[in-house]
Amino acid sequence: MDEKIKEIRENLLKKKERKFEKLTAEESIQIDAYAKEYMRYLDEGKTEREAASRAMAMAADHGYVEFKEGSPLLPGSKYAVSFGGKMVVLVHMGELPMSEGCNIIASHIDSPRLDLKPNPLYEESNAAYFKTHYYGGIRKYQWMTIPLALHGVVCRKDGETVEIAIGEAEGDPVFCITDLLPHLGRE
Repeated sequence: MDEKIKEIRENLLKKKERKFEKLTAEESIQIDAYAKEYMRYLDEGKTEREAASRAMAMAADHGYVEFKEGSPLLPGSKYAVSFGGKMVVLVHMGELPMSEGCNIIASHIDSPRLDLKPNPLYEESNAAYFKTHYYGGIRKYQWMTIPLALHGVVCRKDGETVEIAIGEAEGDPVFCITDLLPHLGRE
């Protein structure tokens, strides 16, 4: 009876296969290299602006040149253009005319984050606080008690913009959202 059940199970149930264990050494090396490059991209692109900047640099590494108005759209030409520093369009011209069709791939930059509200800084109980709202499909509880950095662009009164990143370098202050009220978390 047990043999019959075992045979039925083998024929009916899906066999769990671990594809990763069946990779060749070369495939494993390629996957590892791709994952490392992707992690680097995520580390360097924590905001839309940083991600767009990194994407433009990666495009340049792969032969894309910045598109200028009037650039010739020759077969095989590769162009990159950034809009507002937050969006990137890459164009790789095919060999056939557009009347024969084209392939379009679209994606978006997803950077889950806490955005600062206008005039966000306030002080209470001898501590500085930011008024924030969350963006990008995250939940409030996902930000608790983890080290955070502040990335962004500050627009000065004179119109100059300054990029900032606080909390990434050794010795920088690190931000945190506590899961306890400050007066309960004292030791």
